[in-house]
Amino acid sequence: MWIKNYVQIYLKKFLTISIIGLFCNEFIAQTETKTNPKKFKSTFNQQKEFEVYANYGFFKTYKNTLSFYNNKMGISFTAGHTVQGLTLSSKLPDIQLMTEIVLTYDVKSNIQIYALGKYVDRPINNSGESQSYMNPLFEQSEFGMGIKASIDDLEFDIGPKLILDTQSLNSNNSFRINTKISKKF
Repeated sequence: MWIKNYVQIYLKKFLTISIIGLFCNEFIAQTETKTNPKKFKSTFNQQKEFEVYANYGFFKTYKNTLSFYNNKMGISFTAGHTVQGLTLSSKLPDIQLMTEIVLTYDVKSNIQIYALGKYVDRPINNSGESQSYMNPLFEQSEFGMGIKASIDDLEFDIGPKLILDTQSLNSNNSFRINTKISKKF
């Protein structure tokens, strides 16, 4: 009986996210409007991210993103799901639903500040137990803010993030300073 209720809850969540994605895709197909630069423009895109950590694990994220922006400010709403797992695990990879919101402000053409909030639900398989629980290399529920800057071919991203414990009732939240440096080729 409880399995039936559990499956129904996750099916409702999955269907809701799917319907929103399909509705947005149809409704906002002609997204760019370039009439007045002070008005907000909107875009809708779908993307897939794939990351493999050799001899450790992987994740694939499928996202539907609706964005509103003008010259300086932007807000993005994302819904989708992620498939992630560990290399040496005997379990199937976790399948998790996720939502995200990101606020951005362009200070200069090469400097941007942002705030984000992301929620990654418990896995809909594997009895709700996550393999990559509270691991910052994988998709996790989090709040954060930061500064992104680009200088020549280098991109910097630094800021505090709080990884949220969504698996248990304990508040085992993890605070970290996120630092990322990448070079364009």
